[in-house]
Amino acid sequence: MKLINNEFQINIELLENTINVLIIENNDLFSSLVYNLWNQCEGNEGSWILVEDTKQLVISKNVICIINPFQINLNEKRITTQLYHEVKLLSDESLLLDESKLNTQIINFLDRVSSLTPYPITYASEFNLTNILKIYNFQIDDCCESLLESIVEYIKLINRICYINIFVFIGIKQYLNNVELLYLYEFSLYEKVNLILIENHQYKILNFEKLSIIDKDLCIINT
Repeated sequence: MKLINNEFQINIELLENTINVLIIENNDLFSSLVYNLWNQCEGNEGSWILVEDTKQLVISKNVICIINPFQINLNEKRITTQLYHEVKLLSDESLLLDESKLNTQIINFLDRVSSLTPYPITYASEFNLTNILKIYNFQIDDCCESLLESIVEYIKLINRICYINIFVFIGIKQYLNNVELLYLYEFSLYEKVNLILIENHQYKILNFEKLSIIDKDLCIINT
């Protein structure tokens, strides 16, 4: 699989046991390419291309772009939507009798409540587990105590629940030290997810990293 930008001859190959680091030293280009990629991850058009063999993949369905790691939300919409879907499937498979009993109890309660009001009342009688989950704020328990822990849990959830395994981090080396970065790398390689780091200047080269550099004069250097 490759993430490509033909306009600037960027070709990032996603390989096993490799963390790709793209360094863009030209500030204008850095801003333009990052905005372009983030926009595509949000479902809009752009110049980046994700290909597997000869097939072009939809970036918004296969890539997560994280610009501000402090805004990571373990209960963002895409996660909770898929979580509710999985819980409903599990409940339908194993708890149908319990669902029926619960629905009967809810309907009986609503009947009694409506009989106390002086108004004509109507309500849905079909059981809807998703609505119940929302009412009771059924969600992932976010007990992370550090930025690194939050990033790791987020990657794990997105990969296991949403089946997305490509994560692009913008400027993450500003926030994590080398020990934390290596932990993140090793975790990602173990989980078989692909990390791409986009930075605007070069830091110390760490294990597993494969560097591509676009210097201030827009020359491309691959290591």
